[in-house]
Amino acid sequence: MKKLLIAFVICFALAPILVACGTDNGNNEHTHNWGTWGDSTATITQDGIETRVCLDDSTHSETRISYATGTPGLFFSERWDALNFIGYAVSKGTADTSGTVYIPKYYNREPVIEISIDAFVDSTDLESVVVPASITTIRQGAFAGCSNLASVVFEQDSQLETIIGTAFFRCGFENFTIPDGVKNLGTTAIAARQFDECANLKTIVIPKSVLNIGSEIFWQSPNLEKVFYGGDESDWNSIIIQGGFPSVKLPDGAVLYFYSTSEPTTPGNFWYYNNDNVPTVW
Repeated sequence: MKKLLIAFVICFALAPILVACGTDNGNNEHTHNWGTWGDSTATITQDGIETRVCLDDSTHSETRISYATGTPGLFFSERWDALNFIGYAVSKGTADTSGTVYIPKYYNREPVIEISIDAFVDSTDLESVVVPASITTIRQGAFAGCSNLASVVFEQDSQLETIIGTAFFRCGFENFTIPDGVKNLGTTAIAARQFDECANLKTIVIPKSVLNIGSEIFWQSPNLEKVFYGGDESDWNSIIIQGGFPSVKLPDGAVLYFYSTSEPTTPGNFWYYNNDNVPTVW
């Protein structure tokens, strides 16, 4: 009898362990005793997967996306609205900025939404940066003094809305396309000179989505030749101009072009995208 009682106690004690994997929690939900997520297959530029295994039954596992890590050494700081955490802002940190910097879309599985004030200021070895679709704001001085920055690539479906003054001060690119959806290129609080002293800048595309723009956005960028605007003349005239002048100051010789999908039949300055998606004057 004593042996039977001991056996019963042992079986009763082991029962939760033996049935822990695959039982439900009273709500008809399958439960597991999961381990930690294992090594990720993600790279600097490509998403991957990661796996975790049930500690009670190794035949049970699950996977999830692991997001591209971006350039190693970047620094991330939390961003909050009045009450809630809304994502991360990115800056240089200890990253090696020589060549191309890849800013990740996620950090700790939360979105990276902002490029910080002076984030990469005076990174003269920076040649190219890839900006993820999650970024909504590029703050003042973010790439100021990046004199060899020749390429800024915005990922498809960009959520960028605001570029604040001096963000690209003294950068080295010749051509720049502001992505569709950007609304704010002007501010009353900060001098809106996003492309101030960009000596190499020759062409720029400004989307129809822009609602306000600084009158001095191209201050001291003397080699600007063409401004390709994504709307018509009436759209351009409806944009709120901020700053010290009643209209956008263009360098001598620069021409403002308005978008037209078909060859215009009336005089004026018009442009379109050719078969290679390059802005082209009609």
